[in-house]
Amino acid sequence: MTVTDDQSTVTARGDGETTTWPFSFYIGATTQCLVSIYAPDDDEVSLVSASDFIVTGIGLADGGSVEYPLSGDAITAGQFLTITRVVPFTQEIALKNSGNFYPDAIERGFDEITYQFQELAERTSAAAAAVGGFSAPTGIPARDAFADSLQPGIGYIYV
Repeated sequence: MTVTDDQSTVTARGDGETTTWPFSFYIGATTQCLVSIYAPDDDEVSLVSASDFIVTGIGLADGGSVEYPLSGDAITAGQFLTITRVVPFTQEIALKNSGNFYPDAIERGFDEITYQFQELAERTSAAAAAVGGFSAPTGIPARDAFADSLQPGIGYIYV
């Protein structure tokens, strides 16, 4: 696969009715999907357990959708829902001297590096906006702030 899109996040405005939220970028695992709700009135982004949403389209280059909420009222007008791909900053391809050559593995590694750069670009953009005094409803809290509370194998929603 090649990475032809530089998008790693999408934000949509709530309307009190929508519960299916599309995204058009690759997400490789449910644990790489973070969903946040930004409420400008409270100027707050919070985290909700993965049991409150379902993500489809995992592993598809064209994306998929997030179903949120699974029960209860849809997010209201004036609130924003953001879907973000968050990838691990690791390199798991091990090549051996005189071993077989697998171009697909190399390409997958380059794709992962591209996803990492996209995530860093998004973080840098959000940080620059915050430092500059501009408060955009990006709904992307610092990933490290939640690192201690994240559990392996579980996707999360920020609310």
